[in-house]
Amino acid sequence: MHIAAMGVLGIGVIVSPFLADTYPIFEGQRNNLAISMPSSKESIVVSSDVFQTIKSVKPRDKTIDYTVEKGDTLSTIAEKFDISTETIRWANDLTNDNITIGDTLKILPVTGIEYKVAKGDSVYSIAKKLDSDPQK
Repeated sequence: MHIAAMGVLGIGVIVSPFLADTYPIFEGQRNNLAISMPSSKESIVVSSDVFQTIKSVKPRDKTIDYTVEKGDTLSTIAEKFDISTETIRWANDLTNDNITIGDTLKILPVTGIEYKVAKGDSVYSIAKKLDSDPQK
């Protein structure tokens, strides 16, 4: 029975192109298939922004060292790394906005402060040391 089914299927595959050429009723169906399948003469159109760089939204997870360049200010550096100017001041013990070309600044991964937890620290003791609300 399987052999008979395979034989009928094979005959159908072999005979179908001849039927499509002979009977016009099948011609429309064959053209629909040809339209849906790309031909070798077609080309791919690529938009002009294919080489555009997409900025990742994944936050950094490490502190980096940044060397101040010509034209940098605390606000432009903060904007470049998407953190606050206060974060840069706190991380680098700056009392004002004066920076010079060649200075190396610690840039934290997110806005906030960096604190190394010591043995015996708790959320409440750290908040008390930093004069902050432990719930925050």
